[in-house]
Amino acid sequence: MADLTITGEIARRLREIAEQEQRPVEDVLRAMLANYEAKSAKRDPLQDFVDAFSGKDLDISKMVRSTAENHYRKKYGDSD
Repeated sequence: MADLTITGEIARRLREIAEQEQRPVEDVLRAMLANYEAKSAKRDPLQDFVDAFSGKDLDISKMVRSTAENHYRKKYGDSD
């Protein structure tokens, strides 16, 4: 394990956050690192593909209805 010295504004903010949350500075840093790692983790490309075809965005009837309404409005004017 290595020792790390943090000074200045960063140290002040870390202490401030730790005091507000009533926990040690090390716990605050652990939570921040976990959050950083979670956000920077690479997603599985296959999961992106599955997500694209499993959502409500792929509701064909909704797309057809919307397209038909837009075509009708363009052809006959928007008289709603």
